[in-house]
Amino acid sequence: MTTTDQDRAFYRTVGERLKARRTATGWTQATLAERAQLSPNFIARLERGELGMSLLTATRLCTALAVRVDVLLPEAA
Repeated sequence: MTTTDQDRAFYRTVGERLKARRTATGWTQATLAERAQLSPNFIARLERGELGMSLLTATRLCTALAVRVDVLLPEAA
């Protein structure tokens, strides 16, 4: 499957929202990674918009941050 410019823009927006939520808690990437049972490197790549994530990963992150999944998603066009 080819990653489109639209996909990359989506990943960047989700990454920016993830980072904003993480920093609002005062957590480092390592802290979020530990609480979500993910690697700090993976968190960094998500925040930079380099990767998409599975629904399971989104659920882990949102549970750790105590937010709903839709908080990370861009507004629908």
